[in-house]
Amino acid sequence: MLREGEIFPLLLPLPTGSLKEFTKYIKRLLSKGRKSNSVVTRFSLKKATNSGGIAYSQAQFAIDRTLTAEEYALIGRLSEQVRAYSKRVGFEVDNTAETDIDEEMFADPETGEVIEPLK
Repeated sequence: MLREGEIFPLLLPLPTGSLKEFTKYIKRLLSKGRKSNSVVTRFSLKKATNSGGIAYSQAQFAIDRTLTAEEYALIGRLSEQVRAYSKRVGFEVDNTAETDIDEEMFADPETGEVIEPLK
């Protein structure tokens, strides 16, 4: 995400309960022949309730406007830089820590809320 007037993109973490809405938004863009970096996206929150009756906020996404040709050219260059950088970034998996199943934490798939199992 790149905010207006800023030169560095931000990472927008989404809870698990908002991933479905984000996926639908991206599919709508692609079905219209648009890329996510060709529009200004408006983010909002909608109240929702999970199956357990817990209320939470779910992210909503909508096109605010299409970028101008000048804006798209600038974003295109930034997108290429991010793409090139991401190919050089790696990660390591730490398998040294043994975790007891009773100690594991789980996340609610609808809200992203971390849930500790009862002991």
